[in-house]
Amino acid sequence: MKWLGKKLKDVVEKRYGTQDEFCAKIGVTRQAYSAWVNSDKIPNGKSLMQIARELKMSVAAFFEDDVCMNPQFMPIHNATNSPEKMRAARELAEEYQGVIRTDNAPVFQQVCDLPTDDYMRLASEFRRLAEVSENAPVGYGDVFKLANSLNICIVFREFPEILRDTYAFHYPVNSISVIFVDINAHVTDLVFILLHEICHAVRRNNTCSEEEDDFCDRVADAAQFPQIYLNEVQHGLNGVQNADEQFAFLLPKLKKFSLLGLYKSFERRHMTVNWLLGSKDKIREINAQYQKMIPRMRDVLIPSDATPEKVCENYQMFSTLFFMCFLLPQLDNMTVRFIARIFNLPCGSDGKEILRVLRKMRGGIHDYCC
Repeated sequence: MKWLGKKLKDVVEKRYGTQDEFCAKIGVTRQAYSAWVNSDKIPNGKSLMQIARELKMSVAAFFEDDVCMNPQFMPIHNATNSPEKMRAARELAEEYQGVIRTDNAPVFQQVCDLPTDDYMRLASEFRRLAEVSENAPVGYGDVFKLANSLNICIVFREFPEILRDTYAFHYPVNSISVIFVDINAHVTDLVFILLHEICHAVRRNNTCSEEEDDFCDRVADAAQFPQIYLNEVQHGLNGVQNADEQFAFLLPKLKKFSLLGLYKSFERRHMTVNWLLGSKDKIREINAQYQKMIPRMRDVLIPSDATPEKVCENYQMFSTLFFMCFLLPQLDNMTVRFIARIFNLPCGSDGKEILRVLRKMRGGIHDYCC
């Protein structure tokens, strides 16, 4: 990531009579400012936040990504990546180039506030920001709360067939961290994958390397399952007499996470569990059967009996940044067809109803974004 000191200088010269005026506004010396705009010296985290707030711009606007801009995703069940999948993900993301814009984005907290080289500390920060108790696993609602607290943009879309084994991917749009989520994914399957993608977004790293993916896996695992919780579950699983009792012990918990995800977490931490339910393949089979009772993201966002008002409320809740800062301010530039597509609706008449509701909701957006 390259610091764009010249861009800061250009913005300040356009908006302020002198550089001293700007320095006084953010409480720094002229020498510090000169170092930022005339060399590659990057302001510290506190100064970055002050700059962004004073100029009402995203921190990300002053950085240029110097890595290859590839979608970052982890296909499920070890499916392989391919150039075709990369192309499909980029094409989907590029539909939002004119909507997700730097000039509408709030400050990106993750650029300057979070530890990004210590996976346990980063996982702990994720849990704190998601407001999860120390002995509870992270659920799908918690993950979206985390993304919102970090000002990471969430976009829900029905993925094309070639991306159906992906669930979610991270792809910066106009230097803004965006995670695209397939609305056909089961909510429990999204937890680990979204934590993984949020880690990519926080580290602003879109390199496809085993080392980077391994780091994000460790963050996601430590954030999803605190050790004290895994110890309790391990004790419970090892204390039963047969497979039926083991499944009965797990059943109330499976609305929070996938059985296969739990199995893999025990594997990653080399914790011994007497799996009376069977081998890993059997666990995968049971997980697939139980998933039929787990809602998909589509069911959460667009329930069959939902009114247009309720659909908009759901999108606002789970995709707050996109909804409030990018969608509502630009309604006048959007067609009914585009509205129907981004809300995953089958026809234009549905899009008209949604557009009507969105226009009624538009009044209070300025307080949120500014």
